[in-house]
Formats: sequence, structure tokens, C-alpha cells
Amino acid sequence: MKSYKTKATAKKIHKSIMLYFSMPTLWVALILAICAVVCLLISIALNDKGLQFESSLFSNVFAGLITGFSIALLSGVKSVYCNRLEIKILWLEETHKMILDFMNTHHSLYNYKNMTDEEFAERAYDTGSRANWVNDRILHNSIFDKEQWLQPQRYFHRRYNYDSVAMCDVLNEFKDTLYLVGTDSAKRKEEVESFRPVLKAMTGLNKNILDDVSVLKTKLANSKKSFI
Repeated sequence: MKSYKTKATAKKIHKSIMLYFSMPTLWVALILAICAVVCLLISIALNDKGLQFESSLFSNVFAGLITGFSIALLSGVKSVYCNRLEIKILWLEETHKMILDFMNTHHSLYNYKNMTDEEFAERAYDTGSRANWVNDRILHNSIFDKEQWLQPQRYFHRRYNYDSVAMCDVLNEFKDTLYLVGTDSAKRKEEVESFRPVLKAMTGLNKNILDDVSVLKTKLANSKKSFI
């Protein structure tokens, strides 16, 4: 287990390094840093030879290169930060749409009196499936898993108090009963009401996601407005 965590951490660090090195601004910063070091060495060498004027010229060039290096480096960090915010916002907004799809499908179940047994069973199954899709998205997300910089399951649990593992147990309880509902209205109503814990959890999660997206969009806008 410890070995697995070590490998996962190393992989995460490697991914982050490769991400930063994929940015042109970082390469510019490295070139500026190398040029700055060369100018500093030349300035020191000239100063040792008593050529103070020539040494001061290279010293000034060194200072300018260091300033450029700092700007390029900060610009690269800003680009990565903004990119991650955009990805997170997009992913959360897509999750929000999936939750709305579940809520709309669940709302249609209240028309159970006008449905046949087959129609109601299919609609109930679709409702459970949509809730499960949202939960699976949080448990097994390919985008964040690929980049290894955010774990949705942990993020949702800590930030939204949404336990996707516990929700799996709740959703699994529906699987054996969705096709056993008869024509009795009371049983259908009971089946609709059985979704209430899931609906409550999804409704609260949806509100928290929208609040979070609003905050993230503000951060993104402020970051893009900044000079660096």
C-alpha cells in the first residue's frame, strides 16, 4: 500500500513537471535564466580585469534578464492556474447539468397515475440510472484521473459534504425493486418517495456546485485581469 502511494505521488509530480515544461513561457524563462547567468559570469570576469564600465553593462543586462525571467515564470504559473480553474468550472457545470437531468426525470415520476406498469418501471429505472451516472462521475472521473491534480471523490466529500461511496449503497437498494412495482397507486407513490433521500442529496449538491462555480468564475476573472 505504501509502495502504491509512493508511485502515485511520483507519478503526480512527474505529470505536474511535464505540464509546466509544456508551456512556452517556461522555456522562455529558462532561456532568460541561462542568459542571465552568462551575463553575470561575464560581468564578474570583466570586473576582475578592471573593466568596470564593461562590467556594469553586463550587470545591467543581467538585471533586465532577471526581471524578464520573473515575469515569464509568473506568467506561466498564472496560465496553469487559469487553465485548471477553467477545467474545474467546465467539469462542475457538466455535473450540474447531469443533476438537473436526474431531477427533471424524477419530477416526471409524479405523473405515475397516467403511466402503464412498463412506462413507470422504465421511468423509475431511468431516474435511478441518472442519479447513478452523477455518482459514478464523481467516483470514477477520467479527466482528473488523467492529470492527477484533483480527486473528485475527496473534493466533493470535503467541500460539499457529499459521500459518493455511501450514495452507492443507497442507489444499489433500488436495483432489486424498480421492476417490481405493480398497478397499485400507493406502491407507485411509495416508490417515488423512496427517491427522496437521493433527491435531497442531489439538490443540496447542485446548490453547492453552483455556489462553488460562482466563486471559481470570480477567481478566474480576477486572475485574467491581473497584469501577470
